[in-house]
Amino acid sequence: MIDEISGKISRAIEKNEKKKDIENQKKKLLLKNKKLIQITQECHETSDKCYESTEKLKTFFSAITDRIVVIDKNYNIIMSNKEDIGDSGKCYRKLFNSDSKCDNCPASETFESGKNNIFEKKWSNQYFLLRSYPIFNKKGKTDKVLEVCRDITMNKKIETQLQQSYKLASLGKLVAGIAHEVNNPNTFILGNLKIVSEAFNDILPILDNYYAENKNKKIARLNYDVFKENFPVLLNDMIDGANRTKKIVSDLRNFAKKDEETLLEIVDINHLIKDHLALTQKYIKSNANIEHKLSPDIPKFKGNIRKLEQVLMNIIINASEAIKNENGLITVETIHDKSKNEIIIKFTDNGEGMDEETRKNIFDPFFTTKRNEGGTGLGLSISYGIIKDHNGTINVESKLGSGTTFTIHIPVIQQKK
Repeated sequence: MIDEISGKISRAIEKNEKKKDIENQKKKLLLKNKKLIQITQECHETSDKCYESTEKLKTFFSAITDRIVVIDKNYNIIMSNKEDIGDSGKCYRKLFNSDSKCDNCPASETFESGKNNIFEKKWSNQYFLLRSYPIFNKKGKTDKVLEVCRDITMNKKIETQLQQSYKLASLGKLVAGIAHEVNNPNTFILGNLKIVSEAFNDILPILDNYYAENKNKKIARLNYDVFKENFPVLLNDMIDGANRTKKIVSDLRNFAKKDEETLLEIVDINHLIKDHLALTQKYIKSNANIEHKLSPDIPKFKGNIRKLEQVLMNIIINASEAIKNENGLITVETIHDKSKNEIIIKFTDNGEGMDEETRKNIFDPFFTTKRNEGGTGLGLSISYGIIKDHNGTINVESKLGSGTTFTIHIPVIQQKK
């Protein structure tokens, strides 16, 4: 009985101890589970924060308008901020569709020097600013480069316009003085030549009578017959030369002076072009046809009709003179850019085009490729000034063998002069 009782007591104690042990283990498990849940929650929060930060970084990175790439030493793209570029391929192919590395590549210099670099690149008709920044590894070596590619084409055009404006303004002061000094003596020459011409007509009968009695008499070392035949030609040549000088002086004054005429006339550019094309056709060569593509929704604006007619004339005649083939075509197009509230006028020809040096200097005073044909090089300079007076811009795009396009931008809302 004692053994049985002691056995029961022993089993009861053992059961109680097991129960306590289980409870202790349960408490430990609950604590561990609680800790695990806490750790898991913290991990989730950290992951969410990390994901949120990553998404913010991606959004920020993609919102940058410049094209940004990270490349390795073989110019392979590892990372970019634009979907059209992606995260693979050669940088020069993805950025410029080129089969070879860029000349003076800033990334190459950055890999070698470990320093920032900058380079301006022209590709086709666009300009880009390339900046490269080194990315160092743990050993402090440059194994990757971050390259930023910015399109600066518009900035270049604005810079060119400003340079042209400053240049023309400086030349304008010089030209104004030259025009004044040339005009005074030329006025005397032109007036005196008319008197000489009239005098010669009156003297001619007297000379005829004198020559009838003096057959061997010479005038200016010429036989009288030769003199009588050629002197009127010489007079006409001098009068034509003086009139040409007068025209040049007039063009110089138009170029030099600030247009004092008001820009208060209501201009219908489509009507002006249609009306003017009929007048211009007789001035252009027979192998050039004019075609117009005029947008019907072009608004009217304030300007100077006579001055704008002069611009149309200068550009169309220049375009016709650049056409050497029998199928010459000049297209005049008007567009209303509603986003900028400006009128765009394009003159496109299929002529010979021009090289880069000619294109850069096309608006310079006295610059002409038709010097032997009587060109003065003032027509486009004056046109440039007229468009500037209308608060607009004019630029030209051209390549040898590919024709030329002149583009004029005129804002619809004009400030009162």
